[in-house]
Amino acid sequence: MTINEFDITRHTVIQLPYFSNVETLLEDFIIHSFPLYKISIIGEKMPQSPPFTGVAISDRFNAKAMSIPEEQAQKYRDRIQAGEYLVIISASDGEMNQAISILEISGIHDWQVYDQTQILTNSSF
Repeated sequence: MTINEFDITRHTVIQLPYFSNVETLLEDFIIHSFPLYKISIIGEKMPQSPPFTGVAISDRFNAKAMSIPEEQAQKYRDRIQAGEYLVIISASDGEMNQAISILEISGIHDWQVYDQTQILTNSSF
């Protein structure tokens, strides 16, 4: 049995400094009909009630489940401890292309995609 590249789950990680940035990005995903259950938000200072139904919210970051190298995972943990937020999109290849298009439309230019075989990076810095 061969693995179809559309069956591979990819994980895109976006770092955002404020929860208001997270809310704005989620609104953009809603406008473009992206399924919110494919999105997770990680941060230490999460609101008491989730602002969007279907989005997973956590204060814990599981990098191994997403095939993120430990060095990069520690950088993400440091950002979370500094009060920033991670938005993680977990989707198939086709869905990830849609998600990346939404990120670009939203003006998000700093993100990384992880899967079991490679790491793709887009950064404006």
